[in-house]
Amino acid sequence: METILIRAFGFILIITLGYIFKKSGIITISESKVISKIIMNITLPAALASGFQGVVINSTLVSIIFLGLITNIIMLFVGFFVSKRKGTVDKVFYMINSSGYNIGNFTIPFAQAFFPSATIASLCMFDMGNGIMCLGVSFAIVSSIVSKGNTMSVKGFFKILFSSPSFVTYIFMFIITSLKIYLPDGAYSIIKLFANANTFLAIFLIGIVFEVNMDWDNAKKILKVIFIRYAGAFVFALIILNILPYSNDVKKILIMAVFSPILSIAPIYCQRLGANYSLAGVINSLCIPVSLVAMTVILMVFN
Repeated sequence: METILIRAFGFILIITLGYIFKKSGIITISESKVISKIIMNITLPAALASGFQGVVINSTLVSIIFLGLITNIIMLFVGFFVSKRKGTVDKVFYMINSSGYNIGNFTIPFAQAFFPSATIASLCMFDMGNGIMCLGVSFAIVSSIVSKGNTMSVKGFFKILFSSPSFVTYIFMFIITSLKIYLPDGAYSIIKLFANANTFLAIFLIGIVFEVNMDWDNAKKILKVIFIRYAGAFVFALIILNILPYSNDVKKILIMAVFSPILSIAPIYCQRLGANYSLAGVINSLCIPVSLVAMTVILMVFN
């Protein structure tokens, strides 16, 4: 419990620091775009690649990859459904913020204190399916809604998809790992030099874009997104617990996965697609303590 609280406090402290830097003028919103480019092109791909160290692909793990894909697809279309009568900007906002899970920067570090490495591998596979969607496919789908009257060519879709360094990293690492081609430990040591900066930069950026402009419309948006995410997580948890044929430890860690907070780069996506990225930062900040409480309860109930 002490480890949980210390990590949660650390996240909140980093968010607060980012907010203070913005308010004091040390970093401006326009300068934060540089940080987002560093995350998207360097530290996040490195963090994803480092997660493949020691992973051996088998049929059970492959099925968990599909679970990560399916949960994202469902939540993406739930976000579209609840905003179908709204404008394009609101569609972008709801779809980006309703889907995607912050596994790498939050749930994996959290779960490592409670689960053996074999079980953590299941979480990494869920994150692979999650990452393929929210670091590539989901952005391409939402981008297609923004462009040219909701239409996009197949070529344009795949151009967006494969222009994502994170998506390309996932595909490359999955292929070579499936072929039992493993990077040497020295390569992972170098990769981790970049990867270790990812958690701080991603959480720090949330603090920079955090801005409370709490009129009633914004408050409703925040509450609706939070309700959508955690209601969906509850439904997924029931399915995992009662239907899927995994061991108890794997079920427990997958339930924690669907209760993960929103993807830390969701504000970046909102910024790139013209949606309210400050509000996305607020939701991001609020989801961290909510997910922390949910995961703690899950651990207590299963134990």
